[in-house]
Amino acid sequence: MRSTEVCGVVVRAAAASAGGDDPYKVLGLTRGANSDAVNRAYKRMITEARGNDAEKAKIENAHSSIMMFQLSARMKGGVEVAKDIRFADKAVYFPWRPRRHNADQKIILYTAVAYAVMAAWSIFTQTTAGTQPLIASTIIGGASNVYKLQQIFPPGPSESGNSSGIKNLLRGALLAVAATFLGCFLIFTLPDWTAAQLNKQLPYFFYENEQTLLTIGTAISNWVMSSFFR
Repeated sequence: MRSTEVCGVVVRAAAASAGGDDPYKVLGLTRGANSDAVNRAYKRMITEARGNDAEKAKIENAHSSIMMFQLSARMKGGVEVAKDIRFADKAVYFPWRPRRHNADQKIILYTAVAYAVMAAWSIFTQTTAGTQPLIASTIIGGASNVYKLQQIFPPGPSESGNSSGIKNLLRGALLAVAATFLGCFLIFTLPDWTAAQLNKQLPYFFYENEQTLLTIGTAISNWVMSSFFR
């Protein structure tokens, strides 16, 4: 960030404080809310305030004020702040990587039931199901990821001019595909490769139930991804 931009942020933050508005109240938050909650509220409110320049300025000032406070707390030390704030001034080498974020309890429960149904489908109809439960598990994972991302980053134009809704769709699909490959690798490819390296033979059951094992691995990995990452 250039020095002029930093100065602009500081000035806006100071203006918000000087105006007497509690930045947390402006964003509808309780004091001490974590950075995820702050950013969610900011994106939602800035989208709702579209066309109202005065309201947008008030929201941006409140957001800047909270961010500057958290950064100052980190620099002074002795205060625990969110991880993304603690390292906000450091380079991000893998911005696309999955990040820890717990979904709502209902999403965790509903997706667990859906994936259990997919696993049961594959187990009890092995001769006819084929790869359909595996594909369905991937689709469920993508839909769950997108739903969660839409809540975190409400659809609307971003600062770059691109729609955050499109980004959510792409990221949700990529997370589901990555989880599918990971699940298949861990539950089937890795054991098979390890056995070959050790010159061992896995039980016949392992190869006879390849599609079922791949579906179970896909279901588990997509459930973990959609429930605990974004």
